[in-house]
Amino acid sequence: PKYEMRVMEADTLIMKSRVITGAPGHHSPLLKSTIRYFIIYPYWTVPYSIATKEILPTLKRDTSYLRRKNFDVLDGNNKVVDPKNINWKKYTKTYFPWRLRQRIGDDNSLGVLKFNFDNKYGVYLHDTDNHKLFNREMRAMSHGCVRLEKFMDFSKFLIRDDSLKYPLDSLKKDLLIEKQKYVYIKHPIPIYINYFTAEVDEYNELNFYIDVYKRDEKMLKSLYKK
Repeated sequence: PKYEMRVMEADTLIMKSRVITGAPGHHSPLLKSTIRYFIIYPYWTVPYSIATKEILPTLKRDTSYLRRKNFDVLDGNNKVVDPKNINWKKYTKTYFPWRLRQRIGDDNSLGVLKFNFDNKYGVYLHDTDNHKLFNREMRAMSHGCVRLEKFMDFSKFLIRDDSLKYPLDSLKKDLLIEKQKYVYIKHPIPIYINYFTAEVDEYNELNFYIDVYKRDEKMLKSLYKK
């Protein structure tokens, strides 16, 4: 509910960053995992639910959407096919044999960096192609993944102890080359996604945040039901 990521090393706060989390109905899950690598210039493979519920209705009206948004269409063998040869009107939410994949680049929905960690929900941290959204006060607006404003600061932190194998200059160089690359970090770090509507800050002030997922409301109903 605070829409914030904090990076801690022992008892020291290393950095803070504003984040965008899952919208009501598309909750970012509570979890703990480990970040072991990040991807420079990631593809975005559109989840089936988003492809069929949100993009397919648009394609039935306007096939140029794929070109404008830099999407490839892949068949069951992961081969790129020409979308002009597809009759989109014949497909539905329950029958859609294609995969949509957004090409790499600055205008990719995942931005230029994606931070992966094992979890059963298929979520991850990533940059974004729309940084203006970080200026909003209410930032629960994704499909469940977490968009990170200070993605560059975070990537620099992850490679801080790897000055021989992958120094900062290598990261800067790779970001200039529009090519996908996996970077495995020397010291994997734990990640926790938590949900707190009340918090005491570093000044011992008690802060309250909007219960965007109505978790407190459900808890209160359970506690006080007759």
